[in-house]
Amino acid sequence: MPKPTPFQPGHALEYAVEVMSRDAKGSATCWCLFYVHEGRDEVEIGQNGRKRKRTAQIKMFTAPFYPHKYRSHHESQHAESWALYQDLSKADKKQYFSSQIKPANTLHRHMTVKDDKLVFDISARIVDTIIGDLFFRDDEVLANADSDDDDSDDDLASAIAKKVARKAKEKTNALKLFVKNENDPDWYQVVIPDPMRFELAMDHVSIGMSFRQVAAAIQHARDHTKTATLSGMNDLIVGQYVCVLVGGNLQDISDLMGDLSVWAFSLAFDSSTHFEQSFFDLRIRICFKGRLCNFHLVGLPLFDRHTAKILYNLLCNSTHSTQIGASSCSMCRQMAKTQ
Repeated sequence: MPKPTPFQPGHALEYAVEVMSRDAKGSATCWCLFYVHEGRDEVEIGQNGRKRKRTAQIKMFTAPFYPHKYRSHHESQHAESWALYQDLSKADKKQYFSSQIKPANTLHRHMTVKDDKLVFDISARIVDTIIGDLFFRDDEVLANADSDDDDSDDDLASAIAKKVARKAKEKTNALKLFVKNENDPDWYQVVIPDPMRFELAMDHVSIGMSFRQVAAAIQHARDHTKTATLSGMNDLIVGQYVCVLVGGNLQDISDLMGDLSVWAFSLAFDSSTHFEQSFFDLRIRICFKGRLCNFHLVGLPLFDRHTAKILYNLLCNSTHSTQIGASSCSMCRQMAKTQ
């Protein structure tokens, strides 16, 4: 097996990277100096020219260390600075970052400024159809109500009405952060005034914590650190944040697929396990500007055996819930012919 390409000292100055640590075997980990001193560029995504703010996490490079990895990152995330840096002499490159103050050494790094905010522009089709109709389905309410066989017709109708009203209220609360764009009704805009609270909540959700656990953990952090911007968190706000994150990620995938460099995509179906929970995984693969991107599009939990019929039912139910309809589903038509 070939050894991974080690870090070349000459690349530090040429590609504006710096070694941060080495493991027991001597393998290096380095970070991007543009990221450390300047952060990411705010770039336009898709044909609509809408801007999306990137995360502030520093880019780290590990073996194998190839020059094209540095160039690809700099061209996509630090285009202006990288173009300027390439034209400098070696002496000027050595002085390029010396006059800049690292964000970690400023108060801005340790406190939230009032002007800091996250802005998401999301298509109305994603919000209304996927997040609104798919996440809050009335047919599930009716199915649960029909299971109450001991109730009379009047009691059943009253129970259905209460469940539908409660579901409608949950939907309204979940989508409270989505505001229709006055100038373009085909788009919603979400403004998150507390980026640190939002990112901390999503970090907790990503490791499998429930919404209530996330709210409690952030409240504990607020009490111990005396950070006012973490105040007021509850499970309802966490749920709203998750809806925003899902909508934002789907919009990013939509923008990538709408790029002129993308002419085809593929779907991959798989079954996997995460935190001891099995789920059906639907991934989408696209080639965006010469780079192969692999995204997890849908994850459906599995509570039964992993048979083909169960996987088929999971996929069809999720398809029909978006109001495509069984009559237009090729798998359903084929299944009907065989029965």
